[in-house]
Amino acid sequence: MKTKITSLFFLILFSLSSKAEFNSNFLLSNTEMGMKKNSSLSHLNRGGGNHRGPNAYKTGNVIISLGYGALNFWKYEWANNSIYNYDYYTGESLLANYKVTGLGPVHFKAEYALSDIVSLGLSVNYVSAHREWTNYYSYYGQSYASSYTEGENYSSLSVLGRMNIHFATSKILDPYVGFGVGYRNAKIEYYSNDPSYIPTATAAIIPVGFEMSLGLRVYVSPNIGFFTEVGLTKSLIQGGLAIKI
Repeated sequence: MKTKITSLFFLILFSLSSKAEFNSNFLLSNTEMGMKKNSSLSHLNRGGGNHRGPNAYKTGNVIISLGYGALNFWKYEWANNSIYNYDYYTGESLLANYKVTGLGPVHFKAEYALSDIVSLGLSVNYVSAHREWTNYYSYYGQSYASSYTEGENYSSLSVLGRMNIHFATSKILDPYVGFGVGYRNAKIEYYSNDPSYIPTATAAIIPVGFEMSLGLRVYVSPNIGFFTEVGLTKSLIQGGLAIKI
């Protein structure tokens, strides 16, 4: 009887031990499979994150753009309008040594990406034109001996708050639509070395400006690219360098 009880005790102990080992191995196997699965998912997330891949534009980017534009309207108008340098009485130019120069439009922009779609920033734009001539003041074909150097200076500066809406962004392309509104100052100054001439100037009545354009940035490296914009700004079209930091 004692031998039977001892044998039964060892049989029960062996059964419990085998069941515990099976459960332990089963749990360990499932745990390892779960860890591998989670590791794979983690790897996928790290590799993709954003399923569109590493875009040229994304949240947190700071982008600096510096460009030059066309058309300098005042420079073009002064250089090509014959009414400024033609005397209808003599058929000759009254404005001898007539010359026109200009700068810009020059464009500077800085923006911060609030999200993968919207960015806010600053747009600074400047354009100037200058013309000068020697005036002999002819009167019905008779020219006076004295002559005077005269001219005009035009300049316009705008400092605008800017919002860009980005769309269809890829690894190297960043298309966007931009809107801006803010301060704008424009003035024309007249001058002459004629002692009797009083210098005068005119300025914009309402110092408010706005802009709207469609733009595209193309990156040749992760942080350096080129941009172009068309629309209603100080130039009909502009282009230049874009730097992402």
